[in-house]
Amino acid sequence: MCGIAGFIGNIKIKDRDITKTLEIMKNRGPNSKGVSQFYYKKNSIYLLHTRLKIIDLSNRSNQPFVLKDNILIFNGEIYNYIEIKKKLLNLGYKFKTNSDTEVVLVAYMHYGENCVKYFEGMWALVIWDHKRKKLFFSRDRFGEKPLFYYRNSNGLYFGSETKYIQSLSGLKFEPNPNIIKKHISLGYRSIFKTNETYFKKIFSFANSSYAYLNNDFTLNTKRYWNVELKEDNSLSFEDVCENTKFLINKSIKEKLQSDVPVALSLSGGIDSSIIAGVTRSNLNKNIKCFSLIDKGKYNEKKNILRTSKFLNLRTDMVNIDYKNFLFNLREVIKYQNEPIQTINYFAQNFLMQKVKNANYKVILSGTGADEIFTGYYNHFLQFFSTIKNTDTLKKNIDDWKKSVLPIIRNKSLKDPLRFIKNPKDRDNIYDNHSNMKNILKYNLKSKFKEKKFTKNLLRNRMYNELFYETTPITLRHEDLNSMQYSIENRSPFLDSKIYEFANTIPTKYLIKNGYQKYILRKSFENVLDRKVSLNRNKVGFNASLDFFIKNEKIQNINKFLDKKSPLDDLINMKKFKNLIMSRNFVNNQKFIFNIINLKLFLEIHE
Repeated sequence: MCGIAGFIGNIKIKDRDITKTLEIMKNRGPNSKGVSQFYYKKNSIYLLHTRLKIIDLSNRSNQPFVLKDNILIFNGEIYNYIEIKKKLLNLGYKFKTNSDTEVVLVAYMHYGENCVKYFEGMWALVIWDHKRKKLFFSRDRFGEKPLFYYRNSNGLYFGSETKYIQSLSGLKFEPNPNIIKKHISLGYRSIFKTNETYFKKIFSFANSSYAYLNNDFTLNTKRYWNVELKEDNSLSFEDVCENTKFLINKSIKEKLQSDVPVALSLSGGIDSSIIAGVTRSNLNKNIKCFSLIDKGKYNEKKNILRTSKFLNLRTDMVNIDYKNFLFNLREVIKYQNEPIQTINYFAQNFLMQKVKNANYKVILSGTGADEIFTGYYNHFLQFFSTIKNTDTLKKNIDDWKKSVLPIIRNKSLKDPLRFIKNPKDRDNIYDNHSNMKNILKYNLKSKFKEKKFTKNLLRNRMYNELFYETTPITLRHEDLNSMQYSIENRSPFLDSKIYEFANTIPTKYLIKNGYQKYILRKSFENVLDRKVSLNRNKVGFNASLDFFIKNEKIQNINKFLDKKSPLDDLINMKKFKNLIMSRNFVNNQKFIFNIINLKLFLEIHE
């Protein structure tokens, strides 16, 4: 895991801006830094890199990495690099390092842009192609590793974080009002519907894509990976479980490849518990676990202890620090250079601090399992809409009413026939802020946008969640939280082979007996504590906003809310203050947190 940044254009970058940018990049790569500066025709080209050493710890793998005048800067990990290296060795190529970095560049030199189709991993990379005299860009399939760019008449700037572009260009970028209004009114699910960012004119490079830079500094972007739903009704449930077990075991084994110690972010749910179980029971590795503990309704300590005892794991319980809320939140926003989408990503920052202090440089998480194997309460209702047989539908709804309905707090998800009555109903998708309209000073006319993938409502929702709504937000903040402390985050469920196979699984197997993720529960029941495996509560890493507010000094809250802000043009702060002072957090936690952290973000960039 590393930091990358650069520029190509008709001007020269000042030395002080390069030095300043490398200093800002050191969190992502504290072990080495480097710059390649060269010229082609009238253009100056700068490739900046800072390295976090994970694979092949020698300096010979430092970047920018050069072979035959081709130059690579690369952020991420290619998990199947040994397999690719063997193929390239058989083709006559020789290697001087044991790194995946060299494999990436040699693979590009042999396969050209098609090299990315061979990679299994996470990456954002830029290559100077000496033969073509062009820059080549690519980003991984799921968008695990970030890459941003800004183009003007002078050239193209790019980097792993938006602040690298701001630093290298020496320009001040205004906050993007379009995204800010969406953030307030529609919540985090709306943010990744386009490639816009929280800053005007800075854009996110598309995942599952590659591009060559044109002479006018535009990107000729093409997708290299598309997955269609191809349900294979010949698959038995036993076949599905066996294939799922094989692929996930393989992926977890690959994600454990490292020349530095690896840890696990363990919650009380089955996703991270499966990773722990496979690592401990199947791979015989006693992985160190770190778990976030909330004092309020999101406390999962019982299930975490069950998993730890069942697998004999070394687990550190990290209690959330509720003190100095506004100060700590400001500091996290300042580093991340954008608002924090939900409070759980703010709380996750405390976890990463502990992982850093324990000297771990790699951590695994269960990201993606909810979106690939069904993990949300709304999936039940969407699943019901796919069932054609009346008796089967009745059986599934009866199971749901008995076991799931009693634990659902969201009123919009209590009608099992919701999507049968109206398949186009999407009111529950965005955070429900309709009751906050009297606080807003503007009207946002925004129609719900959803990519049409299949007529199957459940699978279409899962696809949108994975690529446009929930997973992108999780990956964005996991990357920033871990990189702030020089830690590489890996997600074993985000594997192309797992996802491609999941798209062949008949929908009827996804939910059964009132359980979502039924396939995962059955496939890994031998490595899961029984009570954890049978638990239906959906919690995950989360935190209670009311504890943060209660532990903040009242004078600090008043001073913060009364202070003039650019947000005053969009929000009636007097009414918002009354909402906070009323302590009505039960149904308004997401909205309140959104406004608080957005106010801080705008004040930082005022």
